[in-house]
Amino acid sequence: MKDNKFYINCPYEEKDLAKALGAKWDNDARKWYVPEGLDKNRFKRWRPKTNAQGKKPHLWVVK
Repeated sequence: MKDNKFYINCPYEEKDLAKALGAKWDNDARKWYVPEGLDKNRFKRWRPKTNAQGKKPHLWVVK
């Protein structure tokens, strides 16, 4: 079965805010996700970044 969870890039410092909005923690993936049925727009500050083609980049810039 395919995992259809919508994962977000929530930093540890903001986990309580994401949790208050309804995000759940996936212990296996070690990431926060938006459960089915919740409005994903509420979590747009943590949406994964995508490139111009709408795909996630293979490399991330680390500052």
